[in-house]
Amino acid sequence: MFTFLGNRPSLDLAATVLFRHHADPAELLVHAEDVGEWARQAGLVDQPMEVDELGLTRTRALRETIYRMAHAVTRRESLAPADVGLLNTAAMTPPLNVSLIGSRLRRFGSVAQLHSTLARDALELFGGDSAVRVRECSGSDCTRIYFDTSRNASRRWCGMNQCGDRVKAANYRARRREAAR
Repeated sequence: MFTFLGNRPSLDLAATVLFRHHADPAELLVHAEDVGEWARQAGLVDQPMEVDELGLTRTRALRETIYRMAHAVTRRESLAPADVGLLNTAAMTPPLNVSLIGSRLRRFGSVAQLHSTLARDALELFGGDSAVRVRECSGSDCTRIYFDTSRNASRRWCGMNQCGDRVKAANYRARRREAAR
């Protein structure tokens, strides 16, 4: 259901709205239980957590804050103080729990702890030297933001199986049409 191409959990949360520049973007966190399932699929918890409507609303607000900040970072713009304040506040709660039971790692916690974990990830990303590797996908219809882990920091697309393949296929078809003339 969810795609994880951001290389950072905070950026993967920001990608739970697709086609942001369209008149009707695609919301992936439709129901409260979608938040818990997203956290499980992201590998942040082992089992989906209980999330109520307020938790859904707060998760969406955190997501939009992270997206605005990531978007500003990609454009080398200043971060809005209100957004920084929201992340700082969310990060004050303890993060998700991790424990070892026998030889098995267990991940669990509340939605507030999930928000703290995601806010901490975003703060470390946007406030550190790694911020220069935050990129926006070059796909014409994509609005995903990702952390570029390529060796020479030259990645252009959120993922090769998504936007990269589409762009390369379109370029190939254009070259074939041009050669046929």
